[in-house]
Amino acid sequence: MTRIDSFATAVGARFSLERVVHLLDHSEPVGLATEGLSTLISQFGAAAASLFYASRPPLSVRRGEMSPAISEFADRWESGVEKRIAACAWEVTAQDELRAAWQPVKGTDCVAVQSLIVRDGKVAGTLFVAFAAAQVPAGSQRDTLLHYLQAFGRIVSLVSELSLSRDRLSQLSLFYQVAQSMASTFDLGKVLDDTMQLATAVLDASASALMLIDKETGDLVFEYTHGEMGALLRKQRTRQNEGIAGWVATQGMPVIVNDVRQDQRFSPQVDARTGFLTQSVLCVPIQIRGTIVGVLEALNKRSDTGFDAEDLSLMITTANQAAVAIENAQLYQSLRDERDRIIQAQEDVRR
Repeated sequence: MTRIDSFATAVGARFSLERVVHLLDHSEPVGLATEGLSTLISQFGAAAASLFYASRPPLSVRRGEMSPAISEFADRWESGVEKRIAACAWEVTAQDELRAAWQPVKGTDCVAVQSLIVRDGKVAGTLFVAFAAAQVPAGSQRDTLLHYLQAFGRIVSLVSELSLSRDRLSQLSLFYQVAQSMASTFDLGKVLDDTMQLATAVLDASASALMLIDKETGDLVFEYTHGEMGALLRKQRTRQNEGIAGWVATQGMPVIVNDVRQDQRFSPQVDARTGFLTQSVLCVPIQIRGTIVGVLEALNKRSDTGFDAEDLSLMITTANQAAVAIENAQLYQSLRDERDRIIQAQEDVRR
């Protein structure tokens, strides 16, 4: 290596380090990805850059001049990576983490650089950079680019994990608040209102509803609601043999339906009465000592990814909390009724 090459490598390493340190200022994945891709374009002369990270929900950010041909090329590459990540644990070695594929983009004079984002030895995403043929990095600049891609990917992984941890802490905090409310009051209305607020916020849903079975008619009644159109849903009724909620109440099984129009169990009658447009549903049964007393449902996930297994797990936990609150309120009411009966009996004896 010549002295000029050594100097260029040192300058490149310093540039890469400074840029990476600056990226650490971001605590939010989208902002981090946007700045990191913009740096690739401005500092390395790239035409366009794209990032995909298999977080929840998936992170996908693009910058630069994405021509149709480049966009299609990136779509195919990222789709392939996403499918392979979803299919199995895609393990790579430490040496593979620093490698990249260099391929011409058909129909253009551009070359695509594709690298993998690795977390704990497994592929978690990918970075895609397109260069005009005359601007493709070489020599020390190429090495600097590869190190930057590796460091950038690691920071994206770190910040995404921190963001997920913050979300989970927020969820745990909300669960704790509801548990405190349950322990400090027998006001069933307040507890279940808090539960509805929890379900809507944690699941990022447009609305949530708790429906209880009317013991006299067997109907499901919207007793507690939260979110968009919640007031219109309250006290609406539906039969147990009607709709997705009715199916869950009858079968005692949770269900995720991310496109209700494609599910034969869906009934549009409640939507017709209220004007609420149901698009997706996550519904779980509420059980007390093995007996189904109602259902808890979240409506219309805001993100395009739809409800998933983790949402289902959170919803089951929320339904269990609701069941405890309902049972506590029933026991409390039974004790009050028994107390009143005893007092009345004592007064009758005195007479």
